[in-house]
Amino acid sequence: MFPGMLDDTEDMSTTSTISSGFGAAINCMMPLVNVADEDQWTVEGAYALTRSGLSSKSPGTGAITPMTGRRFVATEHIKPFSELYASYGEGYFDGRPAYDFVPFNRHYDKADVLINTYIRNVTTWQADDTSIDKFVSSKNFEQELWGFIVELRQIWDKSKVMFAIPGDNTTSVEDLEETLNSGGSAKQNYQDTIKSKEWMDKNGQCIDNIRDGISKIPDAGRGAFASRDIKRGGLVSPAPLVHLANRTSLTIYDHMITEEGQWKRNVDSPIHQQLVLNYCFGHRDTRKLYISNIIYMHFFFLYIYRFILTFALILFLNAARTSLRHNKRILFYKNGTNGMK
Repeated sequence: MFPGMLDDTEDMSTTSTISSGFGAAINCMMPLVNVADEDQWTVEGAYALTRSGLSSKSPGTGAITPMTGRRFVATEHIKPFSELYASYGEGYFDGRPAYDFVPFNRHYDKADVLINTYIRNVTTWQADDTSIDKFVSSKNFEQELWGFIVELRQIWDKSKVMFAIPGDNTTSVEDLEETLNSGGSAKQNYQDTIKSKEWMDKNGQCIDNIRDGISKIPDAGRGAFASRDIKRGGLVSPAPLVHLANRTSLTIYDHMITEEGQWKRNVDSPIHQQLVLNYCFGHRDTRKLYISNIIYMHFFFLYIYRFILTFALILFLNAARTSLRHNKRILFYKNGTNGMK
């Protein structure tokens, strides 16, 4: 919920918004989260941005959304070519049965305890191994035993702790000790999130070719501006797509009053569509829609004026490259930093 939204929605008790941009462009891996919403929203700050350089008498006043300037900042030092992760919140995963197994930070802590116990027991057994073939003392024994533990996921398929431990069936005690010494199970995939310069040169795309600002065109308000020279035919900004699974979620319904005197949506009386539908791509024979992540929309606090195409590009700079091959959105920052602007 952004400041002032309820003031503009006829005292609705709940308001749904879509804020595409940086937060919608990157993935979430809870133990590797390295950027966060700056959460700088205040009522005063939001309304201060409303005019976007326009006078109260300008015909463009009211056409510029105050929901601008939302920023994400680095929460730790980020190495060059590292993938950026934001937290979706535990509720995002808990509310979706398909993600019941996804571990949170506390589950990785428990996984480390399990790993330490495993290492202590195995090393004790190996020290007491008096067999002729010394199988218990072998690396094959370590790998087979750990592989058996990993296979228990098929039984405890909703155990977050089981999915927090390293899942490689060939893991040895030495490998587990290295995992613990490198930040624990929470950091087991960290090195995989850092790409090479060669990979970036081939696959990377710049997202800071443009910036937002106040237009010098009379009554135009806010717009997108080139931050460097862009060649003809060159990339202005990547445009990944956010998936909307069901277009009916954008339907606006009439309301009715129940016997208890409560307002309730009348699903038998659709009256309109959310404005964001105008900015979606889709086919009439499917319910799935796609909205470009290069624009900024929300369902209520947006108005139709001739300047809409100017300020709709405000969060262009927050767009990220989408890797369709792996069906995931990946954003990398090219230069290591302790903070982002």
